Amino acid sequence: SSSSLIHITTGIYSTQELLDAAHYYGVSLTVFLTAVMFDAVMELQRDSVAREKECKPIQIMVPVDLRKRFSSKTLRNFSLYALPCITQTAAEIPFESLVCQIAEQLEEQTTQQYLSAMIAANVRSQNWILFRILPLWIKDIIVQAVYHFYGERNSCLSISNLGEAVCLEEIRQHIQRMDFMLTPRRNSTCNCGFVSYGGRLFINFTGKGGGAGLEQYFFRKLASMGYQAEIETA
Repeated sequence: SSSSLIHITTGIYSTQELLDAAHYYGVSLTVFLTAVMFDAVMELQRDSVAREKECKPIQIMVPVDLRKRFSSKTLRNFSLYALPCITQTAAEIPFESLVCQIAEQLEEQTTQQYLSAMIAANVRSQNWILFRILPLWIKDIIVQAVYHFYGERNSCLSISNLGEAVCLEEIRQHIQRMDFMLTPRRNSTCNCGFVSYGGRLFINFTGKGGGAGLEQYFFRKLASMGYQAEIETA
């Protein structure tokens, strides 16, 4: 059915231009793009919610690479996540203020102390005596259920910045571009991944069904700031 199809929308920008925009606000590219995403979600919500209804708080999941903060040799995924949140009113929040709020929250939630506390909480749950004696197949069911009912429902979408993709000089001439796409979740309209390669920033929205048009609000916000994208859909 059409609702099960995954739709991909990609906006291609100059990496340096958006880096300059982020530096103008004194933040990283991840913080800047996260703020743009919050602005887009807020505008979408204001347009979608009836005037008499109150807009809901907005929370976005931002993965945090733990390799940069804790020594590890594992080749497996080694990450946690930050959950910046904006309690929105019907009034529009100035973008400068939004950037500051997101920067403060991400800085607080990515400190080594904060992340250590999250890791300790996860370890305590896994060491629960009853959980330790359960068969592996039951543990898998419990973990999947917890993720479904909590992990997917604590945010409206996930965004992740893979950073600059680097490859060996010998194969660079054979690679024209790279894309970074997050699998859509059951309970969110879309997810978004960023990756930079060859001086271009590829912003990939992935979603099931027709979606709510969030990517249009996102690209429109950047366009209003003077940054035009080459748009592709699939």
